[in-house]
Amino acid sequence: MADERATTVAGNDAEDLSFALSCLAAGAITPEELKGWIQLALEQSRELPARVFELFAPGLANALVPGWRGLIGTWPGTSLSAAEGRAVAGIAHARFPELQPGGAGAPDRAAASAALRESPAIRDRFARVFPSIRVPDEGEAGVGCADAAESGAGAEPDPAPIWWLAGAEDSPLAPANAQRIFDDRRTAGDLTTMLESDAGSTLVLVTNRARVMIMLTGLGGESGHATDPLADGLSGGFLLDNGQEDEYRDRDTVALPRALAVIDHILTHSAPPAQGWSVEVEG
Repeated sequence: MADERATTVAGNDAEDLSFALSCLAAGAITPEELKGWIQLALEQSRELPARVFELFAPGLANALVPGWRGLIGTWPGTSLSAAEGRAVAGIAHARFPELQPGGAGAPDRAAASAALRESPAIRDRFARVFPSIRVPDEGEAGVGCADAAESGAGAEPDPAPIWWLAGAEDSPLAPANAQRIFDDRRTAGDLTTMLESDAGSTLVLVTNRARVMIMLTGLGGESGHATDPLADGLSGGFLLDNGQEDEYRDRDTVALPRALAVIDHILTHSAPPAQGWSVEVEG
């Protein structure tokens, strides 16, 4: 079943694509997150520019924005006002407190944060276009904490957990490498992948090559799994390491493209996404 929050990328209306690229340019999303968005869009539309597929070339993981523009063949127009552009920059600072103010013309942290507070529509739009990405509220480990850090107030944040493939503690993984290992194992027929962290948390990924059950335990004191609330049906073929083959409700798994974005979010932000996630209740 198609997601009701489907992105608009076809025909003459490329506003969501433009918004996604503007978010990349402002630093509000990472290149890997843009790739995840494109993968989701490809599930919902077959009318993206053909050269979009080249964005998935491994060597382009850290391509500069002009490189993306050249590959896509166009940079769709945007209706963002100057104030809305500053609000998008506010999202960048909220998500990445260590972000340094941009070059000439870019708003500083205080101006960007103020613009975001005054533009709830931009926050809502970001949530619609990127449903698996959570923007911290002011006062969390985001805008407010970043400003406090600049003034010397507040405690130092806990370091992010270090992750590795189960049994390979001496080989820590960056988020992009974790995605690549999951893909390589899936291609080789190893349909269960377990990651562990130095925080004692565990991330288990079980796939049938089309959908993925994503289970997280111990991170932030909570356990849970990724969900697709609009999905309807039952899928099998989820092969566990012990040889058992399981089937799950589609609402309790996510399509492969979105799974990569969820994995990246968990490993990058040390937290599951705010949307499309079910917390396990003990007792």
